[in-house]
Amino acid sequence: MNKEDQYMTAFGFSRVPRRHLLLFAALFGSTVESAEATTLTVGAIDANGMACTLADAIVAADNNISTGGCPAGSEDDTDIIELTGDVILAEALPEVRSYCSPEPDPCAESVQTRITINGHGHSIARSRDPDTPEFDLLTLFALCGEGIFMPPPIVMLNDVVLKHGQTGISLKVATLGIECPPELELVNSRITDNSGDGISARFASMRLTNSVIESNGGRGIGGYATDIHLTDSTVAHNADRGVSALGGLPFYERRGVLSVTRSTLAGNTGGGVELAGLHATLVNSTVSGNGNTKTTGGGIHVIPSDSSDEQPVTELTLINTTVSDNVAELGGGVYRDSGEHRIFIDRSTVINSILADNTGGDCMSAPGTTRIAFSGQNLIEDGGCFDPSYSNPPLIGDPKLGPLEDNGGPTLTHALQRDSIALNRIAFIHDVNGNPLGCEGTTDGVTAGVVTDQRGVSRARPGDDFCDIGAFERAFPSAAGECKNGGYRKFGFDRLGQCLRYLTQRKTQSH
Repeated sequence: MNKEDQYMTAFGFSRVPRRHLLLFAALFGSTVESAEATTLTVGAIDANGMACTLADAIVAADNNISTGGCPAGSEDDTDIIELTGDVILAEALPEVRSYCSPEPDPCAESVQTRITINGHGHSIARSRDPDTPEFDLLTLFALCGEGIFMPPPIVMLNDVVLKHGQTGISLKVATLGIECPPELELVNSRITDNSGDGISARFASMRLTNSVIESNGGRGIGGYATDIHLTDSTVAHNADRGVSALGGLPFYERRGVLSVTRSTLAGNTGGGVELAGLHATLVNSTVSGNGNTKTTGGGIHVIPSDSSDEQPVTELTLINTTVSDNVAELGGGVYRDSGEHRIFIDRSTVINSILADNTGGDCMSAPGTTRIAFSGQNLIEDGGCFDPSYSNPPLIGDPKLGPLEDNGGPTLTHALQRDSIALNRIAFIHDVNGNPLGCEGTTDGVTAGVVTDQRGVSRARPGDDFCDIGAFERAFPSAAGECKNGGYRKFGFDRLGQCLRYLTQRKTQSH
Protein backbone atom coordinates (compact mmCIF):
# COMPACT_ATOMS: atom_id res chain seq x y z
CA MET A 1 0.00 0.00 0.00
CA ASN A 2 1.51 3.36 -1.01
CA LYS A 3 1.58 6.48 1.16
CA GLU A 4 -1.54 8.01 -0.34
CA ASP A 5 -3.46 4.78 0.16
CA GLN A 6 -2.33 4.76 3.80
CA TYR A 7 -3.55 8.32 4.32
CA MET A 8 -6.85 7.60 2.61
CA THR A 9 -7.45 4.46 4.67
CA ALA A 10 -6.44 6.11 7.93
CA PHE A 11 -8.90 8.95 7.49
CA GLY A 12 -11.75 6.83 6.26
CA PHE A 13 -12.22 8.34 2.80
CA SER A 14 -13.10 6.03 -0.04
CA ARG A 15 -12.12 6.44 -3.65
CA VAL A 16 -14.48 7.54 -6.35
CA PRO A 17 -15.56 4.58 -8.53
CA ARG A 18 -13.09 3.98 -11.35
CA ARG A 19 -15.83 4.00 -13.95
CA HIS A 20 -16.42 7.65 -13.10
CA LEU A 21 -13.02 9.02 -12.64
CA LEU A 22 -9.95 7.00 -13.52
CA LEU A 23 -8.50 9.44 -11.00
CA PHE A 24 -5.14 7.94 -10.36
CA ALA A 25 -4.45 7.37 -14.00
CA ALA A 26 -4.72 11.12 -14.14
CA LEU A 27 -2.85 11.75 -10.91
CA PHE A 28 0.04 9.44 -11.59
CA GLY A 29 1.42 9.76 -15.08
CA SER A 30 -1.05 11.62 -17.30
CA THR A 31 0.14 14.56 -19.30
CA VAL A 32 -1.62 17.88 -19.02
CA GLU A 33 -3.41 18.59 -22.28
CA SER A 34 -4.51 22.20 -21.74
CA ALA A 35 -2.87 25.32 -20.29
CA GLU A 36 -5.65 27.87 -20.81
CA ALA A 37 -9.02 28.25 -19.17
CA THR A 38 -11.58 25.86 -20.59
CA THR A 39 -15.36 26.18 -20.85
CA LEU A 40 -17.10 22.82 -20.55
CA THR A 41 -20.76 22.83 -21.60
CA VAL A 42 -22.80 20.03 -20.08
CA GLY A 43 -24.88 18.45 -22.82
CA ALA A 44 -22.58 19.53 -25.67
CA ILE A 45 -21.72 16.85 -28.27
CA ASP A 46 -18.10 16.45 -29.37
CA ALA A 47 -16.81 15.54 -32.86
CA ASN A 48 -17.17 11.84 -32.07
CA GLY A 49 -20.82 12.21 -31.11
CA MET A 50 -20.18 11.87 -27.36
CA ALA A 51 -22.05 14.06 -24.88
CA CYS A 52 -20.27 16.01 -22.14
CA THR A 53 -21.89 15.01 -18.84
CA LEU A 54 -21.45 16.87 -15.55
CA ALA A 55 -19.47 13.94 -14.12
CA ASP A 56 -17.14 13.98 -17.16
CA ALA A 57 -16.80 17.77 -16.95
CA ILE A 58 -15.67 17.56 -13.32
CA VAL A 59 -13.05 14.91 -14.17
CA ALA A 60 -11.85 16.90 -17.18
CA ALA A 61 -11.55 20.12 -15.18
CA ASP A 62 -10.11 18.41 -12.13
CA ASN A 63 -7.42 16.39 -13.90
CA ASN A 64 -6.85 18.36 -17.09
CA ILE A 65 -7.60 15.45 -19.41
CA SER A 66 -10.24 14.94 -22.08
CA THR A 67 -13.00 12.81 -20.57
CA GLY A 68 -16.09 11.46 -22.30
CA GLY A 69 -17.37 14.20 -24.57
CA CYS A 70 -15.64 16.98 -22.57
CA PRO A 71 -12.39 18.75 -23.52
CA ALA A 72 -9.45 18.83 -21.13
CA GLY A 73 -9.46 21.38 -18.35
CA SER A 74 -6.71 23.92 -17.86
CA GLU A 75 -3.70 23.76 -15.59
CA ASP A 76 -3.44 27.40 -14.55
CA ASP A 77 -6.87 29.03 -14.84
CA THR A 78 -10.38 28.54 -13.50
CA ASP A 79 -12.37 26.16 -15.67
CA ILE A 80 -16.01 27.03 -16.34
CA ILE A 81 -18.73 24.39 -16.35
CA GLU A 82 -21.97 25.59 -17.92
CA LEU A 83 -25.25 23.82 -17.19
CA THR A 84 -27.79 23.90 -20.00
CA GLY A 85 -30.53 21.99 -18.16
CA ASP A 86 -31.30 20.15 -14.92
CA VAL A 87 -28.87 17.34 -14.05
CA ILE A 88 -30.49 14.25 -12.52
CA LEU A 89 -28.03 11.90 -10.85
CA ALA A 90 -28.38 8.15 -10.37
CA GLU A 91 -25.03 7.97 -8.55
CA ALA A 92 -22.57 10.32 -6.89
CA LEU A 93 -20.51 12.79 -8.84
CA PRO A 94 -16.71 12.38 -8.78
CA GLU A 95 -14.96 14.09 -5.89
CA VAL A 96 -13.34 17.41 -6.79
CA ARG A 97 -9.63 17.21 -6.00
CA SER A 98 -6.44 18.75 -7.33
CA TYR A 99 -3.88 17.34 -9.74
CA CYS A 100 -0.92 15.80 -7.93
CA SER A 101 2.28 14.56 -9.58
CA PRO A 102 4.11 11.61 -7.96
CA GLU A 103 7.58 12.55 -9.14
CA PRO A 104 10.17 13.36 -7.92
CA ASP A 105 8.44 13.34 -4.52
CA PRO A 106 4.81 12.46 -3.91
CA CYS A 107 2.80 15.57 -4.70
CA ALA A 108 5.79 17.90 -4.55
CA GLU A 109 4.61 19.28 -7.87
CA SER A 110 0.88 19.77 -8.08
CA VAL A 111 -1.76 21.84 -9.81
CA GLN A 112 -4.63 23.40 -7.92
CA THR A 113 -8.11 22.75 -9.24
CA ARG A 114 -10.33 25.82 -9.72
CA ILE A 115 -13.84 25.27 -11.05
CA THR A 116 -16.84 27.56 -11.50
CA ILE A 117 -20.22 25.96 -12.19
CA ASN A 118 -22.72 28.36 -13.76
CA GLY A 119 -26.14 26.85 -13.25
CA HIS A 120 -28.38 29.45 -14.93
CA GLY A 121 -31.07 28.44 -12.44
CA HIS A 122 -30.84 24.72 -13.20
CA SER A 123 -30.70 21.95 -10.61
CA ILE A 124 -28.22 19.24 -9.70
CA ALA A 125 -30.42 16.63 -8.06
CA ARG A 126 -30.40 13.01 -7.00
CA SER A 127 -32.96 10.96 -8.90
CA ARG A 128 -36.27 10.42 -7.11
CA ASP A 129 -36.43 6.84 -8.37
CA PRO A 130 -36.91 4.68 -5.24
CA ASP A 131 -34.05 2.40 -6.30
CA THR A 132 -31.54 5.27 -6.29
CA PRO A 133 -29.06 4.94 -3.39
CA GLU A 134 -28.35 7.81 -1.00
CA PHE A 135 -25.23 9.88 -1.74
CA ASP A 136 -23.79 13.36 -1.28
CA LEU A 137 -24.34 15.53 -4.34
CA LEU A 138 -20.95 17.28 -4.50
CA THR A 139 -17.75 16.57 -2.56
CA LEU A 140 -14.57 18.64 -2.33
CA PHE A 141 -11.55 16.79 -0.97
CA ALA A 142 -7.99 17.73 0.02
CA LEU A 143 -5.20 15.50 1.30
CA CYS A 144 -2.18 16.87 3.12
CA GLY A 145 0.43 15.57 5.47
CA GLU A 146 4.13 14.86 5.74
CA GLY A 147 5.45 13.76 2.36
CA ILE A 148 2.19 14.23 0.48
CA PHE A 149 0.16 17.29 -0.36
CA MET A 150 -2.87 17.66 -2.59
CA PRO A 151 -3.66 21.38 -3.01
CA PRO A 152 -7.19 22.13 -1.88
CA PRO A 153 -9.72 22.63 -4.68
CA ILE A 154 -11.53 25.96 -5.09
CA VAL A 155 -15.09 25.68 -6.37
CA MET A 156 -17.73 28.34 -6.99
CA LEU A 157 -21.38 27.59 -7.69
CA ASN A 158 -23.32 30.40 -9.34
CA ASP A 159 -27.12 30.27 -9.73
CA VAL A 160 -27.34 26.54 -9.01
CA VAL A 161 -29.90 24.50 -7.04
CA LEU A 162 -28.70 21.32 -5.28
CA LYS A 163 -31.42 19.05 -3.94
CA HIS A 164 -32.54 15.56 -2.92
CA GLY A 165 -29.08 14.28 -2.00
CA GLN A 166 -27.88 12.93 1.33
CA THR A 167 -25.67 15.97 1.96
CA GLY A 168 -25.88 18.80 -0.52
CA ILE A 169 -22.17 19.66 -0.46
CA SER A 170 -19.48 17.91 1.57
CA LEU A 171 -16.03 19.41 2.16
CA LYS A 172 -13.48 16.90 3.47
CA VAL A 173 -9.84 17.07 4.43
CA ALA A 174 -7.45 14.31 5.49
CA THR A 175 -4.70 16.22 7.28
CA LEU A 176 -1.82 15.65 9.66
CA GLY A 177 -0.91 19.07 11.01
CA ILE A 178 -0.91 20.89 7.67
CA GLU A 179 -3.60 23.40 6.79
CA CYS A 180 -5.10 22.82 3.35
CA PRO A 181 -8.76 23.89 3.44
CA PRO A 182 -10.87 23.35 0.33
CA GLU A 183 -12.75 26.51 -0.59
CA LEU A 184 -16.41 26.73 -1.56
CA GLU A 185 -18.26 29.82 -2.75
CA LEU A 186 -22.01 29.93 -3.35
CA VAL A 187 -23.54 32.88 -5.21
CA ASN A 188 -27.27 33.20 -5.93
CA SER A 189 -27.64 29.50 -5.20
CA ARG A 190 -29.90 27.25 -3.15
CA ILE A 191 -29.36 23.96 -1.30
CA THR A 192 -32.64 22.37 -0.36
CA ASP A 193 -34.52 19.17 0.46
CA ASN A 194 -31.50 17.00 1.18
CA SER A 195 -31.99 14.19 3.70
CA GLY A 196 -28.94 15.21 5.75
CA ASP A 197 -27.04 18.49 6.08
CA GLY A 198 -27.24 21.17 3.45
CA ILE A 199 -23.46 21.69 3.74
CA SER A 200 -21.08 19.66 5.89
CA ALA A 201 -17.46 20.76 6.24
CA ARG A 202 -14.25 19.91 8.15
CA PHE A 203 -11.11 22.06 8.02
CA ALA A 204 -12.58 24.02 5.14
CA SER A 205 -13.65 27.50 4.06
CA MET A 206 -16.97 28.61 2.61
CA ARG A 207 -18.51 31.89 1.53
CA LEU A 208 -22.21 32.26 0.73
CA THR A 209 -23.68 35.35 -0.93
CA ASN A 210 -27.34 35.86 -1.84
CA SER A 211 -27.92 32.16 -1.26
CA VAL A 212 -30.47 30.01 0.57
CA ILE A 213 -29.95 26.83 2.61
CA GLU A 214 -33.40 25.50 3.49
CA SER A 215 -35.57 22.50 4.31
CA ASN A 216 -32.76 19.99 4.76
CA GLY A 217 -33.13 16.96 7.03
CA GLY A 218 -30.07 17.78 9.16
CA ARG A 219 -28.22 21.01 9.81
CA GLY A 220 -28.35 23.81 7.33
CA ILE A 221 -24.58 24.26 7.62
CA GLY A 222 -22.31 22.16 9.80
CA GLY A 223 -18.69 23.21 10.16
CA TYR A 224 -15.79 21.88 12.21
CA ALA A 225 -12.66 24.07 12.21
CA THR A 226 -14.20 25.81 9.22
CA ASP A 227 -14.45 29.44 8.14
CA ILE A 228 -18.13 30.18 7.45
CA HIS A 229 -19.10 33.52 5.91
CA LEU A 230 -22.76 34.34 5.17
CA THR A 231 -23.75 37.57 3.42
CA ASP A 232 -27.27 38.52 2.29
CA SER A 233 -28.25 34.88 2.73
CA THR A 234 -30.95 32.79 4.41
CA VAL A 235 -30.67 29.56 6.41
CA ALA A 236 -34.20 28.40 7.15
CA HIS A 237 -36.49 25.49 8.05
CA ASN A 238 -33.78 22.88 8.49
CA ALA A 239 -34.51 19.97 10.83
CA ASP A 240 -31.45 20.53 13.03
CA ARG A 241 -29.51 23.73 13.78
CA GLY A 242 -29.40 26.33 11.08
CA VAL A 243 -25.63 26.75 11.58
CA SER A 244 -23.38 24.62 13.77
CA ALA A 245 -19.88 26.14 13.99
CA LEU A 246 -17.40 24.23 16.15
CA GLY A 247 -13.76 25.18 16.48
CA GLY A 248 -10.92 22.73 16.11
CA LEU A 249 -9.19 21.18 19.10
CA PRO A 250 -6.29 23.16 20.64
CA PHE A 251 -3.59 21.15 18.86
CA TYR A 252 -5.04 22.13 15.48
CA GLU A 253 -3.91 25.46 14.10
CA ARG A 254 -7.25 26.00 12.37
CA ARG A 255 -10.10 26.99 14.71
CA GLY A 256 -12.49 28.49 12.17
CA VAL A 257 -14.69 31.59 12.31
CA LEU A 258 -18.37 32.35 11.79
CA SER A 259 -19.36 35.62 10.13
CA VAL A 260 -23.03 36.40 9.47
CA THR A 261 -23.77 39.70 7.70
CA ARG A 262 -27.18 40.99 6.56
CA SER A 263 -28.55 37.47 6.77
CA THR A 264 -31.49 35.64 8.34
CA LEU A 265 -31.63 32.34 10.22
CA ALA A 266 -35.26 31.38 10.65
CA GLY A 267 -37.48 28.43 11.49
CA ASN A 268 -34.70 25.89 12.04
CA THR A 269 -36.19 23.17 14.25
CA GLY A 270 -33.04 22.38 16.21
CA GLY A 271 -32.15 26.04 16.82
CA GLY A 272 -30.60 28.95 14.99
CA VAL A 273 -26.86 28.92 15.75
CA GLU A 274 -24.61 26.87 17.98
CA LEU A 275 -20.93 27.68 18.41
CA ALA A 276 -17.92 26.62 20.42
CA GLY A 277 -14.20 27.21 20.23
CA LEU A 278 -14.22 30.02 17.67
CA HIS A 279 -15.13 33.67 17.10
CA ALA A 280 -18.64 34.31 15.80
CA THR A 281 -19.91 37.72 14.68
CA LEU A 282 -23.47 38.51 13.61
CA VAL A 283 -23.94 41.96 12.07
CA ASN A 284 -27.20 43.47 10.78
CA SER A 285 -28.80 40.03 10.92
CA THR A 286 -31.98 38.35 12.16
CA VAL A 287 -32.32 35.13 14.18
CA SER A 288 -36.03 34.33 14.34
CA GLY A 289 -38.43 31.47 15.02
CA ASN A 290 -35.80 28.81 15.68
CA GLY A 291 -35.68 26.04 18.27
CA ASN A 292 -38.07 23.86 20.25
CA THR A 293 -39.16 23.41 23.86
CA LYS A 294 -36.62 20.63 24.52
CA THR A 295 -33.47 22.42 23.40
CA THR A 296 -31.25 25.07 24.97
CA GLY A 297 -30.40 28.26 23.16
CA GLY A 298 -33.21 28.34 20.62
CA GLY A 299 -31.76 31.32 18.79
CA ILE A 300 -28.08 31.17 19.72
CA HIS A 301 -26.39 28.50 21.84
CA VAL A 302 -22.86 29.18 23.08
CA ILE A 303 -21.45 25.86 24.29
CA PRO A 304 -18.28 25.06 26.26
CA SER A 305 -15.05 24.07 24.58
CA ASP A 306 -12.15 22.44 26.39
CA SER A 307 -8.88 24.33 26.04
CA SER A 308 -5.27 23.54 26.83
CA ASP A 309 -4.62 27.12 27.87
CA GLU A 310 -6.43 30.00 29.55
CA GLN A 311 -6.96 32.10 26.45
CA PRO A 312 -10.51 32.76 25.28
CA VAL A 313 -11.61 30.11 22.82
CA THR A 314 -15.23 31.13 22.26
CA GLU A 315 -16.31 34.66 21.40
CA LEU A 316 -19.75 35.83 20.33
CA THR A 317 -20.37 39.37 19.09
CA LEU A 318 -23.83 40.63 18.12
CA ILE A 319 -23.96 43.97 16.29
CA ASN A 320 -27.29 45.53 15.31
CA THR A 321 -28.84 42.07 15.32
CA THR A 322 -32.43 41.09 16.14
CA VAL A 323 -33.04 37.81 18.00
CA SER A 324 -36.78 37.22 18.26
CA ASP A 325 -39.54 34.59 18.44
CA ASN A 326 -37.15 31.72 19.17
CA VAL A 327 -38.08 28.85 21.48
CA ALA A 328 -36.13 26.78 24.01
CA GLU A 329 -36.44 25.15 27.40
CA LEU A 330 -33.62 27.45 28.53
CA GLY A 331 -32.58 30.63 26.75
CA GLY A 332 -35.03 30.97 23.89
CA GLY A 333 -33.04 33.89 22.52
CA VAL A 334 -29.46 33.30 23.73
CA TYR A 335 -28.15 30.65 26.10
CA ARG A 336 -24.55 30.49 27.32
CA ASP A 337 -23.45 27.17 28.81
CA SER A 338 -20.74 26.88 31.45
CA GLY A 339 -19.77 23.22 31.15
CA GLU A 340 -17.70 21.29 33.65
CA HIS A 341 -14.28 22.71 32.77
CA ARG A 342 -13.28 26.02 34.31
CA ILE A 343 -10.51 26.41 31.70
CA PHE A 344 -13.25 27.34 29.24
CA ILE A 345 -13.67 31.10 28.81
CA ASP A 346 -16.56 32.66 26.92
CA ARG A 347 -16.48 36.29 25.85
CA SER A 348 -19.81 37.56 24.58
CA THR A 349 -20.48 41.13 23.48
CA VAL A 350 -23.85 42.59 22.55
CA ILE A 351 -23.90 45.89 20.65
CA ASN A 352 -27.01 47.83 19.58
CA SER A 353 -29.08 44.65 19.38
CA ILE A 354 -32.60 43.44 20.24
CA LEU A 355 -33.39 40.24 22.14
CA ALA A 356 -37.17 40.02 22.51
CA ASP A 357 -40.31 37.89 22.24
CA ASN A 358 -38.41 34.65 22.84
CA THR A 359 -39.99 31.69 24.67
CA GLY A 360 -37.81 30.34 27.48
CA GLY A 361 -36.05 33.64 28.19
CA ASP A 362 -34.54 36.29 25.95
CA CYS A 363 -31.04 35.82 27.37
CA MET A 364 -29.76 33.33 29.93
CA SER A 365 -26.29 32.43 31.21
CA ALA A 366 -25.49 29.28 33.16
CA PRO A 367 -23.81 29.70 36.57
CA GLY A 368 -20.07 30.20 36.25
CA THR A 369 -20.09 32.00 32.91
CA THR A 370 -18.41 35.35 32.46
CA ARG A 371 -20.47 38.51 32.21
CA ILE A 372 -21.69 39.68 28.83
CA ALA A 373 -20.24 43.01 27.69
CA PHE A 374 -22.85 45.51 26.53
CA SER A 375 -21.90 48.37 24.23
CA GLY A 376 -23.98 51.11 22.63
CA GLN A 377 -27.70 50.77 23.38
CA ASN A 378 -29.34 47.36 23.52
CA LEU A 379 -32.90 46.19 24.19
CA ILE A 380 -33.61 42.96 26.08
CA GLU A 381 -37.33 42.67 26.64
CA ASP A 382 -37.23 40.53 29.79
CA GLY A 383 -34.02 42.07 31.16
CA GLY A 384 -31.99 38.84 31.06
CA CYS A 385 -28.17 38.60 31.17
CA PHE A 386 -27.41 41.80 33.08
CA ASP A 387 -27.45 43.15 36.61
CA PRO A 388 -27.80 46.65 38.12
CA SER A 389 -24.02 47.09 38.36
CA TYR A 390 -23.71 47.42 34.57
CA SER A 391 -22.74 50.93 33.49
CA ASN A 392 -24.94 50.81 30.39
CA PRO A 393 -27.86 48.45 31.05
CA PRO A 394 -30.09 47.59 28.10
CA LEU A 395 -33.60 48.90 27.65
CA ILE A 396 -36.32 46.63 29.01
CA GLY A 397 -39.68 46.36 27.30
CA ASP A 398 -41.54 45.41 24.16
CA PRO A 399 -39.77 46.60 20.98
CA LYS A 400 -43.03 46.15 19.03
CA LEU A 401 -41.61 44.15 16.18
CA GLY A 402 -43.62 43.36 13.08
CA PRO A 403 -43.79 39.79 11.77
CA LEU A 404 -40.87 38.25 9.91
CA GLU A 405 -41.63 39.23 6.32
CA ASP A 406 -40.40 40.87 3.15
CA ASN A 407 -39.62 44.46 4.10
CA GLY A 408 -37.31 44.95 1.15
CA GLY A 409 -33.77 43.69 0.67
CA PRO A 410 -32.65 40.12 -0.06
CA THR A 411 -33.75 38.60 3.28
CA LEU A 412 -36.77 38.66 5.61
CA THR A 413 -36.72 41.05 8.58
CA HIS A 414 -38.78 42.20 11.57
CA ALA A 415 -39.81 45.83 11.02
CA LEU A 416 -39.96 48.23 13.96
CA GLN A 417 -43.43 49.67 14.42
CA ARG A 418 -43.90 53.42 14.59
CA ASP A 419 -44.20 53.51 18.40
CA SER A 420 -41.29 51.18 19.15
CA ILE A 421 -38.99 52.15 22.01
CA ALA A 422 -36.06 50.93 19.87
CA LEU A 423 -36.33 53.92 17.51
CA ASN A 424 -33.68 56.67 17.41
CA ARG A 425 -31.63 55.44 20.37
CA ILE A 426 -28.10 55.55 18.95
CA ALA A 427 -26.19 58.53 17.60
CA PHE A 428 -24.93 58.26 14.04
CA ILE A 429 -21.33 59.47 13.80
CA HIS A 430 -19.73 61.43 10.94
CA ASP A 431 -16.10 62.44 10.53
CA VAL A 432 -14.94 66.06 10.36
CA ASN A 433 -15.69 66.10 6.63
CA GLY A 434 -19.22 64.83 7.12
CA ASN A 435 -18.53 61.31 5.86
CA PRO A 436 -20.63 58.62 7.60
CA LEU A 437 -18.76 56.42 10.05
CA GLY A 438 -21.61 54.41 11.54
CA CYS A 439 -23.74 53.93 14.62
CA GLU A 440 -22.14 54.92 17.92
CA GLY A 441 -20.96 52.00 20.02
CA THR A 442 -20.31 49.66 17.12
CA THR A 443 -16.60 49.32 17.82
CA ASP A 444 -14.85 50.14 21.09
CA GLY A 445 -17.84 52.21 22.13
CA VAL A 446 -17.28 54.83 19.45
CA THR A 447 -17.88 54.26 15.74
CA ALA A 448 -17.59 51.84 12.88
CA GLY A 449 -18.92 50.39 9.77
CA VAL A 450 -22.64 49.85 10.33
CA VAL A 451 -24.02 52.55 8.05
CA THR A 452 -27.00 50.61 6.65
CA ASP A 453 -29.48 48.14 8.08
CA GLN A 454 -29.99 44.49 7.07
CA ARG A 455 -31.86 45.51 3.93
CA GLY A 456 -29.24 48.04 2.84
CA VAL A 457 -31.33 51.06 3.91
CA SER A 458 -29.16 53.93 5.16
CA ARG A 459 -29.03 54.30 8.94
CA ALA A 460 -28.60 58.07 8.60
CA ARG A 461 -31.22 60.02 6.65
CA PRO A 462 -31.82 63.75 6.16
CA GLY A 463 -33.04 65.27 9.42
CA ASP A 464 -32.48 62.05 11.36
CA ASP A 465 -28.97 61.43 12.70
CA PHE A 466 -29.92 58.55 14.98
CA CYS A 467 -29.80 54.79 14.48
CA ASP A 468 -32.46 52.35 15.60
CA ILE A 469 -31.60 49.31 17.71
CA GLY A 470 -31.50 45.98 15.94
CA ALA A 471 -31.25 44.86 12.33
CA PHE A 472 -34.04 47.08 10.95
CA GLU A 473 -33.78 50.86 10.51
CA ARG A 474 -37.17 52.51 10.34
CA ALA A 475 -36.69 54.93 7.47
CA PHE A 476 -39.23 57.36 6.07
CA PRO A 477 -40.08 58.16 2.44
CA SER A 478 -39.48 61.59 0.96
CA ALA A 479 -41.44 61.13 -2.30
CA ALA A 480 -44.38 59.07 -3.58
CA GLY A 481 -42.13 57.15 -5.95
CA GLU A 482 -40.34 55.58 -2.98
CA CYS A 483 -43.65 54.08 -1.82
CA LYS A 484 -44.64 52.47 -5.11
CA ASN A 485 -43.78 49.02 -6.47
CA GLY A 486 -43.63 47.55 -2.98
CA GLY A 487 -41.21 50.22 -1.75
CA TYR A 488 -43.56 51.04 1.15
CA ARG A 489 -42.38 47.85 2.91
CA LYS A 490 -38.87 49.12 3.52
CA PHE A 491 -40.33 52.06 5.43
CA GLY A 492 -42.34 49.77 7.71
CA PHE A 493 -45.76 50.38 6.15
CA ASP A 494 -48.20 47.54 5.54
CA ARG A 495 -49.83 49.04 2.46
CA LEU A 496 -49.12 51.58 -0.26
CA GLY A 497 -51.92 53.81 1.02
CA GLN A 498 -50.29 54.11 4.47
CA CYS A 499 -47.04 55.25 2.91
CA LEU A 500 -48.79 57.85 0.72
CA ARG A 501 -50.85 59.14 3.67
CA TYR A 502 -47.67 59.59 5.68
CA LEU A 503 -46.25 61.81 2.92
CA THR A 504 -49.45 63.83 2.80
CA GLN A 505 -49.36 64.36 6.57
CA ARG A 506 -45.72 65.43 6.48
CA LYS A 507 -46.47 67.88 3.69
CA THR A 508 -49.42 69.34 5.66
CA GLN A 509 -47.34 69.68 8.83
CA SER A 510 -44.56 71.53 6.97
CA HIS A 511 -46.95 74.30 5.82
